[in-house]
Amino acid sequence: GRESSAISAALQSFARGEAEPRILTGTALEAPSGAAFIYSGNGSQWAGMGQQLLVDPLFRESLAEIDAFFQPLAGFSLTDELAGSNGEDRYVFTEIAQPALFAVQVGLTRMLRRGGLMPAAVAGHSVGEVAAAWAAGVLDLASAVKVIYHRSRLQGTTKGKGQMTAVGLGADECQELLRSLGLEQVVALAGVNSYRGATLAGDPPTLEVAEAELTRQGLFYRRLDLDYAFHSPAMDGIEAGILEALADMIPSQGTIPFYSTVTGQIIDGTALDAAYWWHNIRKPVLFQSAIMDMQSSGINIFIEVGPHAVLRSYLNDCLKESGYQGRVISTLK
Repeated sequence: GRESSAISAALQSFARGEAEPRILTGTALEAPSGAAFIYSGNGSQWAGMGQQLLVDPLFRESLAEIDAFFQPLAGFSLTDELAGSNGEDRYVFTEIAQPALFAVQVGLTRMLRRGGLMPAAVAGHSVGEVAAAWAAGVLDLASAVKVIYHRSRLQGTTKGKGQMTAVGLGADECQELLRSLGLEQVVALAGVNSYRGATLAGDPPTLEVAEAELTRQGLFYRRLDLDYAFHSPAMDGIEAGILEALADMIPSQGTIPFYSTVTGQIIDGTALDAAYWWHNIRKPVLFQSAIMDMQSSGINIFIEVGPHAVLRSYLNDCLKESGYQGRVISTLK
């Protein structure tokens, strides 16, 4: 309520036990540190994401700024994309899904800043590194849009050349599984997310062989709803295109620590040149290593910036493995 009489009546009702309690309880961290902004990657996007935020002036203003750089390159508006004006089922195309995800993440970051939240560090999962680099001050908005446009455009040409499977194993266990099946040359370890979470990439028939063995052992796996084999040899054909399109990329050192999921550790922002963005596409996502390195610096509060909390379980796994107390906070769902 807004009037003192309404508030008093509500408090009296609560005191008499007539109102349903709406109190959240928990245990505060003894030594909170952060927060780090963690930017999700492919798999967090969904049809309709961001639509409810379009009424927010700051969010719409952010989209307009992005569109000023993006629309001349791509020929379509990300504002219209998020509003659903461009048609249905478009996020199955990575050249549309990735820029839309980036736009949501930029808008969310600015809304968090408006609320007084500035990141103590950033990291991004795969394509999430583009928004993370912008948030860290490594790339200005025009450069970040250029990266997301060419990254997604060229990856779009690989549609149909493979798929990906999430498995409930760590990196060493995955590699042993592939060796035991003779698949180490045809199935790639595309991502290492936690001690019990990794991603494989390859042709569907070879992934089926690995999945059959996982079923036999009673282990978790899930074929991802992607028609792409990111972070695998299926990407090799676009290397020259990435290096050429981003040849004039001049990143800055940045103002916020950037933890790389390409190297698995904190790096200087000036390293995020054209070659880095190729490695961001081709090399495995070392998410677990980057988060563990971040935790070693004392950070224990993580805000996942993205349209759905796909990284929450991996972040909690990293906290559990390290033995640190921490909190993982989501933004959208």
